[in-house]
Amino acid sequence: QRNLSQMNLTVDKWEPDLNELKKHPGYVPVELDYVNRPNVVGIYKGSGGGRSLLFNGHVDVIPAEPLEAWKHDPWGGEIDGGKIYGRGASDMKSGVAAMTMALHCVMKAGIKLRGDIFLEYVMDEEISGHGTLDCILRGYKADAGISCEAGDLEVQPATTGSMWFEIKIHGKSASMSRLWQAVSAIEKGYQMYQAVSAHQTNRLKEKKHPLYPDPRGSLACFVGMFQSGNYPSSPSDLCILKGRMGVLPNENPK
Repeated sequence: QRNLSQMNLTVDKWEPDLNELKKHPGYVPVELDYVNRPNVVGIYKGSGGGRSLLFNGHVDVIPAEPLEAWKHDPWGGEIDGGKIYGRGASDMKSGVAAMTMALHCVMKAGIKLRGDIFLEYVMDEEISGHGTLDCILRGYKADAGISCEAGDLEVQPATTGSMWFEIKIHGKSASMSRLWQAVSAIEKGYQMYQAVSAHQTNRLKEKKHPLYPDPRGSLACFVGMFQSGNYPSSPSDLCILKGRMGVLPNENPK
């Protein structure tokens, strides 16, 4: 926000209203609210008569744990061998920095643009995409837009989607002296884990798209969290699997 102000841009900063987002068909259930998690938009007003351009980048990242697995401080932004290391350095602080510097360099060179430029710094991309959705609801639109996610410099006119899932499996607990009466939710959960893996294998064989010739990344379907048990000497009666499934452009998520 400070850098945008120093560039003499108009700065719009606000916290998305979760209750308003819940009314939108694009809403995705989330566990955290957006208090102290603002969106920020920097606005460059052109001289008039030109087309507008919007740059978008998210500032949230996935967790850095386990911290002991890092060679560098994940929050340090350390430079080593000409590379910068840290959580989100690629996804996508580098893109955020690039779009900021692109406009900064244009302005520093004295180039006067006729069209408006919008720099969107959004929250909660990793889970829901609500940051960008809320920018749209706030009225930010342009003739063209560029997502500054890191990639291979390929134009992507369409993108994959992502669905999160949660599976709850109930078992039956019992004392360790009557273990034969128990139904292990962990055992049943592992069977479900294998079923999800088999579903992924089948989708890779069946689904194709010209923009995604290698569907292993775009169609990734996997379990990322496996939670069960609350005591080592008691068979678990509940197992929760949480994961993600990718969908191709124009694929019906149902």
